[in-house]
Amino acid sequence: HYRSESSKGKASPKKSPLVITENLEVYRSSVNLEAAARKARTQCIVGALSSVLGFLGVIAGSPTQHPALHGMVCFGAGIISYKHLFLTKKEIATIGLHHLDNIVVLPTPPLKEGEEVVEDISVEEKLQATPELKVVLTTSTSRLFLTIADPSAGWDGAKYTGLIADDRTAFTDVLRAMYIEEVSGWGKEGVSISEDSELLTALLATDKVIAEYEVERRDDVDSSSALVPEEDPKKHFRKLLDKAQAAKHQPQSLSQKIGMPRTAEFEMSQIGRHTLISGMIFLTAGLLYIGRWANGEGKTQTGGMENSSLWDLVEQWQIRMGTLPPKQQPPTQQ
Repeated sequence: HYRSESSKGKASPKKSPLVITENLEVYRSSVNLEAAARKARTQCIVGALSSVLGFLGVIAGSPTQHPALHGMVCFGAGIISYKHLFLTKKEIATIGLHHLDNIVVLPTPPLKEGEEVVEDISVEEKLQATPELKVVLTTSTSRLFLTIADPSAGWDGAKYTGLIADDRTAFTDVLRAMYIEEVSGWGKEGVSISEDSELLTALLATDKVIAEYEVERRDDVDSSSALVPEEDPKKHFRKLLDKAQAAKHQPQSLSQKIGMPRTAEFEMSQIGRHTLISGMIFLTAGLLYIGRWANGEGKTQTGGMENSSLWDLVEQWQIRMGTLPPKQQPPTQQ
């Protein structure tokens, strides 16, 4: 590995780029995202089933309602089930595409004429003096092979300031779209590891842009995993670059301004928890609709609401299905 040291003196006038002799893992996540995805997916399935049972409870508890209303309830059940079973699956897989398992800096080429190794300058200065660097970003289901380089210089003697000299996506914009956890350089338990935290810090703040990239799907991920996306990783990364460019011209959200931490594991847990709570709410509503019959509050076709029971609910459905003749309204006394 190259050796990183902080500088307390003045920077050397000679160019001193990074010298890396073997793959250097500057970031490795400690999160078991597969377990988090599996738990969130299970919660989504339970939430979907609870929602369907809740909608069925609403229908079962209202045998005298018009079929059109029951049709609307069934439509709602279909929408909620689609959201809980399919949309959440897509969200979980997308989070996996944005979760960084590790960041590896590949070996640098030999020094050129006029370049030398200088130890008394900072890592940031060495990175700045490196015209091109190859980095591999490994997400939960794909690998991104990036070549980052210095941005093109602006027009010489440009009359106006603020002109965009290079419209390529900045490397830091891509990293901001990824999930990166807290990093420890000495192996703190439960915290992500970095073999060179100074270089990681420099990469997170560099002005280099993405000159070339290649995306491939990881072949060591089980095809049945909840993290496997339906979308091609290449198309997704292309969209990510486009969004990163568009985000430059959009105001930051409150969480971005105050630096609120977020992790892929937290995002997945929120999806599972919200889906489960939603399902429990619908299930409770269905149980209340049926429970009112047991409490003597059911409304029969004859309009009666006194002393109703679950057996009366069954009779109402028998009448509804035509297996039992409707009860006659008792004559009113003059």
